[in-house]
Amino acid sequence: MLFSHELEMLEMPTKVAPSTDGLGWKVNVVHGIHNHGLPDQYHGHPRKARLTADENKRVEDLTKRRVAPRHIVLDLKDQNPESVVDVNQIYRKRHVK
Repeated sequence: MLFSHELEMLEMPTKVAPSTDGLGWKVNVVHGIHNHGLPDQYHGHPRKARLTADENKRVEDLTKRRVAPRHIVLDLKDQNPESVVDVNQIYRKRHVK
């Protein structure tokens, strides 16, 4: 286990905070390297989950026809099976003008 002054000597930025369960301390060492690989599926990832221009147009058209958001999602996924769009995005799109 490294102590705070030892981490400073290693020039590694750290953040020390009490644990949420009250049983000790939590040390986060931040050094710019991910400790995991990239996920296979970006479900819900803000960048990947954005609606494309075609999807935006389709949402607008279906909304004008009073199609339920869950059915809009199904329609978009029928057109593009790799789409990660969810019903919350449709609600946001419909209410943001």
